[in-house]
Amino acid sequence: MFLNLLKSLIIQQQRVFRLQVKSLSSIQDAVNDSQDTGIVKRFSQDKGFGFITRNSNGDDIFVHFQSILGTGFKTLQAGQNVQFKVFQGMKGLEARVNFLELLCFCCYFVSFFILLDVLVNDQISNTNDNQSKASETLTNDRHIGIVRKYVKNRGFGFITRKSDGADLFVHSRSIRHAGLESLQEGMEVEFLAVQSNRGAEAKDLRIINRLDSIKITNNQKKELSDANINEQETGIVKQWNKERGFGFIRRKVNGTDLFVHVKSLKDGVQSLEIGQQIQFRIGKNEKGEEATDVYLTKNE
Repeated sequence: MFLNLLKSLIIQQQRVFRLQVKSLSSIQDAVNDSQDTGIVKRFSQDKGFGFITRNSNGDDIFVHFQSILGTGFKTLQAGQNVQFKVFQGMKGLEARVNFLELLCFCCYFVSFFILLDVLVNDQISNTNDNQSKASETLTNDRHIGIVRKYVKNRGFGFITRKSDGADLFVHSRSIRHAGLESLQEGMEVEFLAVQSNRGAEAKDLRIINRLDSIKITNNQKKELSDANINEQETGIVKQWNKERGFGFIRRKVNGTDLFVHVKSLKDGVQSLEIGQQIQFRIGKNEKGEEATDVYLTKNE
């Protein structure tokens, strides 16, 4: 009975997906008929836009996340090969990326393997050893981290894993904490790390200590900040805006980000590049802590 119900749900899901594809296809009719291909030059997940380099003439075309045809979280990765149509936007030429054919294939591909998995598991459901192994795998893959950033109105953010300082993408649908629909920066969480088409992603997320992790007293904050003032640290340039003369540094000691301004660069350095190794001290401004006395490490 359960198997028949699952088959019915998969068929219904495919029908809904076909309607979504049909709706997205109607959008394509209004777009310039000329297809083009290119490579994603860069794309900011936080800001929701980026640029594609056209294979035909090497020009860069602006692309916004709303112009990515598909369902779910819409993003691109640098280096991806994409097919798109060019249209005239408010600020010039823009690209509308077409993922429809890929989505159709993935839908039926995933549905097939879901059904196949259910058939296999139905036959071995009485095997306790297999059930125990599956449970152990989930337990061993769980990690602890801190919510570094969360965009509430878009329902996604990033978690910094405590074990290695790596950032993992997290979506609101992965929250498994009763009564909680969004996250707050600074929360300590437990999660299952998986690999998706977006890279490392946190799933089955649960809050470990909701109150203690986000409610640090002002005295504790002051003690932590004062202890770090004038201490030299090392880090990596995470982001740099050459035109505006500022960016952000990822601290090696705890994985947090610090603001850095061009006026804090020393030893004749006038600009930074993403990925550069640097040394710096922590100072304070009216908005909080920032990196000062910034030097490139000797190997740079």
